[in-house]
Amino acid sequence: MSINTESLSAHKTRIVFLAIIALVAIAAGILFFYEYSERSRAVIDYFPLRFQTEAIRLAKDGGTGSGKLFGQSPSPNHPISFVRMTVTYPKSIVDFDGVSDSECAEMTTVVVDESMQGNLGVLRITRNTVGPRAELPIDLFCIAALKFKAKGVIGTGKVEFFQTNPNDENNWEIISPSTSFSPRFETPNFIDIIVTEDGTGGGTPGGGTGGPTPTTDPTATGSARLNVRVKLQGIVARPRRPQPLDMQVTLVKGAQDEQTVIGTKTARFTVQDNGDWVTDTGFDATPAGDYAIFIKGPKHLQKKICDNTPSENLSGTYACDEPKISLRQGNQTLDFTGVLLLTGDIPVQNGLIDSYDISFVRNNLGTTGEDRLDRADLNLDGIVDTQDYSLIIAALEFKYEDDIQPEE
Repeated sequence: MSINTESLSAHKTRIVFLAIIALVAIAAGILFFYEYSERSRAVIDYFPLRFQTEAIRLAKDGGTGSGKLFGQSPSPNHPISFVRMTVTYPKSIVDFDGVSDSECAEMTTVVVDESMQGNLGVLRITRNTVGPRAELPIDLFCIAALKFKAKGVIGTGKVEFFQTNPNDENNWEIISPSTSFSPRFETPNFIDIIVTEDGTGGGTPGGGTGGPTPTTDPTATGSARLNVRVKLQGIVARPRRPQPLDMQVTLVKGAQDEQTVIGTKTARFTVQDNGDWVTDTGFDATPAGDYAIFIKGPKHLQKKICDNTPSENLSGTYACDEPKISLRQGNQTLDFTGVLLLTGDIPVQNGLIDSYDISFVRNNLGTTGEDRLDRADLNLDGIVDTQDYSLIIAALEFKYEDDIQPEE
């Protein structure tokens, strides 16, 4: 009996082909399971959380008011479908009075469970959206507006995030359709509740835009209290990594050839929705019109500013010699957002944009590690990429070194 070798060869070929198809199918199944089962419950990113800026001010005899909590999706690819979060409030001076659905309509349902922990009220807030992915909230959105009612007692307290064990799913759980997130508590991480006789006065004034409030420098004392606003190169709106930035602020007085350093402070700047960075700080300074201010950002060239409201026709070109900033006693705003602080002098800073800075950004393109982001993510979008490299090259077109301040 003869064997048809051509038929046998064709049969073997079919077996090999089917085996390859089976292996590909198995591999695809494993990948699918990993992506949509295991990863769906793995914490692979953080979810920024913060409160409104304004204090809740209540009249002691039954006054009511509300405070908002905000979240921000880390990426447009991860719209948020479910949020569980826990906050505390001062039960001794206010009662929880429900939620205002009309003020926070981004998610469809809200459930609040109330309990006690010592003198604090504890609110476990659950928001859920069951609907098409395209309707889920992305970027910055309002999670809940919590209402409170005064109990007839004058006093102050705070609504705060319950930060004990933030990985406990009973208190914290943030989910997109394919990913879960770990909470990250950002400034402002509380709301002041101020109960007075008539609901006015007391505490600090609110900031007013639904984003972070300027962080008051603990050394913001002195005769001149300054609300300073700056604009950073490459940031035109609230970035994805909106954590506060510490900047060095130096006040000098006098003409160019005889300037005197009044003081240098490290001020914590917080970002607003429009991309401005704001702080409150203070100096002991006599009223006069011949001051200049030097500002040095954490990844930026130092900028000397001589005008209360400086401007430039071409971004990055502002320069000045004669100090003309006018200061007075008390509070005043110095709006420096008309000029850019150029980026590129990354940590460890040496006052220059040099080959080390350029090489570090270029060699870390595509990285997302926190230590690399802290140094080379110039536009704070959560990745070191070609945008950061372009920013540092663009800055070099105008300047490569700090504006030099006089020695103290």
